[in-house]
Amino acid sequence: MIYVYSREGQTAGREDDPPSVIGNREFFSRVGEGITQRIGGISPEGQVFRVDLGLRPGGRDGELVHSQRSLLAYYRTWAHTWEKQALIKARHSAGDPSLGESVVRELKKRIDPSGSPALVALEIKEMKDRIDEELSRTGRGDLDLKLG
Repeated sequence: MIYVYSREGQTAGREDDPPSVIGNREFFSRVGEGITQRIGGISPEGQVFRVDLGLRPGGRDGELVHSQRSLLAYYRTWAHTWEKQALIKARHSAGDPSLGESVVRELKKRIDPSGSPALVALEIKEMKDRIDEELSRTGRGDLDLKLG
């Protein structure tokens, strides 16, 4: 899951006196944390879904939320081939439909490799070889449906 907000700026909260204002990144980080906890957290009733935040820019160590501009800049400039491959099935799932559809449309433009097809194929083969080596080393090669 990748959380995206439209742009940097401020978000006004309640109509306090003085009004409470926080930055969009902080506000949407709190929203993202709440959503992740509600659907990915374990309660007495169980877990709604397992939430994988590892595919966002920076992986588990990266920012939880990104502005549309910073997200698109990341995929245009720094994303690895495997990160672009992960976008093949990207889709909008919640929030503002026009923002979500715009982000997905722009991300999908970045899926097409800018390098030579032979280089991209080599990167994919090297990635698959590393996965196979790790699965073999851990003895999970025949059991891993996602990576095997």
